[in-house]
Amino acid sequence: MACEDALEAGVAFDQVFVVDGDERGMALAEIVGVAPRVVTADVFAKVATTETPQSPVAVVHIPRSELKPGLAVMVLWGLADPGNTGTLIRTAAAFG
Repeated sequence: MACEDALEAGVAFDQVFVVDGDERGMALAEIVGVAPRVVTADVFAKVATTETPQSPVAVVHIPRSELKPGLAVMVLWGLADPGNTGTLIRTAAAFG
């Protein structure tokens, strides 16, 4: 699903890893104009970072975003407890 989301967002694909026999992954690689890297399920499990990976997996170029001067941004990365998000937002708001 994430590969389809990236396709809809218009990001540039660099590589597409596909488990041997995955027609959907092969079709995606053709659509984005990248030669698919067909791998075994064992190799695919090592490439993917999820516990139960689903083919395909892609390497994409994420466009760089330029921030306006004076703009405050809070990036939440790898939160162990998503419930902490509200606390972080309230704390950031308190500091302006």
